Amino acid sequence: MEALEIAIAPSGFASESDQLVDLSGSEFDDQSLLALFHRIANKERVTHLRLVQCEHLSGSFLAQLAPLFPALMSLDIRKNTQLQERYFSHLSHIINLEELKLSGCTQITDHALIHLASLSGLKHLDLVNCANITDFGIAQLINLTRLEQLFLGGCSNLGNDALSIIGTFTQLRDLRLVKCTKVNGQGIAHLGQLKNLMAFNLGFCSNLDNVALHTLGGLPNLKELRLQGCISLTDQGVSHLSNLNLQSLSLTGCTNITDGVLEPLAHHNFQELRLLGCNQIGNNTARILGNMRTLQIANLGQCLQISDTGLAYLSQAGQLQELGLAGCDKITSSGVNHLQALNHLQVLSLSLCPQLTDTALAFLPHLPNLTALYLSGCSGLSPQSFSHISGVANLRLLHLYDCDTSLNSHIPQLQTTLRSCQIEYGLRP
Repeated sequence: MEALEIAIAPSGFASESDQLVDLSGSEFDDQSLLALFHRIANKERVTHLRLVQCEHLSGSFLAQLAPLFPALMSLDIRKNTQLQERYFSHLSHIINLEELKLSGCTQITDHALIHLASLSGLKHLDLVNCANITDFGIAQLINLTRLEQLFLGGCSNLGNDALSIIGTFTQLRDLRLVKCTKVNGQGIAHLGQLKNLMAFNLGFCSNLDNVALHTLGGLPNLKELRLQGCISLTDQGVSHLSNLNLQSLSLTGCTNITDGVLEPLAHHNFQELRLLGCNQIGNNTARILGNMRTLQIANLGQCLQISDTGLAYLSQAGQLQELGLAGCDKITSSGVNHLQALNHLQVLSLSLCPQLTDTALAFLPHLPNLTALYLSGCSGLSPQSFSHISGVANLRLLHLYDCDTSLNSHIPQLQTTLRSCQIEYGLRP
């Protein structure tokens, strides 16, 4: 019973009597699991059940969930690839279910979704990486009008017809369509009525075009938008977002955008901007970011046009907590000195900046909150740079992969100074 007591805990989601049972990764088969459930059912009001990656379950236990746990609101059976689809019909009897997580159950097909049609109270549905699902399967969900979160990343067979169904879920707040590569602007047009949508992840939807962003620009509550890897997008498309008040935007890998892309969005109260690999981005973008007083996270890695002038602009973004400059090969030791003004900085990446020398790191002790520092591939550093690094008292993680081998023999001494810091070095695994 000791293991059982550990597995049961207050759910943290509702009243004090609600309980979470977490048996993730356990060795139970269906028969032994049901025996345990019968013991629990007489003592606990189970509302949340978590059975992630239980490799010996076939799914027959699902038939007993509704009678044993009538108050069940959340079921998490992610990464159970052995579950047989014929047992999914029993899910329809769990009438109070509000959250269902099936991501990584790669065997699921449209047939399984037919049995979810009656779960009209469902608010959260996770089908990430269920790649066998098609537009027909999504059509079976048309009655799930209370959905607030729908995660379909990796469902690569979904196309525009699926979006015509999703567009009727007007209560949606968080929608994720990562790697749904058949989706394009014509399909996104179906989503124009999702006025409650706050977060939308369209990463690596490679057929997404500027037309799609015109629709997104009409979603008044959108705060977080992820468009990483949407390689067809241009500045013109991004300009359609100007009427929003975005707080977080990722354009990572959107190589067609230029240094003027943020001009129409300069008035936004961004907290996070990710522009990694946008190799046309330069000092003009850095200037705009420097004027964003709410900005906390900026990733400008591999923005090859950023120079020391850009760092001077960035130093004015006084609330920055994370700054990525990896691969910005134009910045020099003189330029990084501007960063000492960022006294809220917690994470800094200067990896693959070949012009940095030992003197470049003299500013580091002026960053009292710095906990993670990435210097991998900075070939110009010698052991003398450690005198500056050792002055960063709160450092907890330091990467020195692929640096000059002369550093390696001096790292044990650095470790004695930074006792709480995890130092990783040598050749990158």
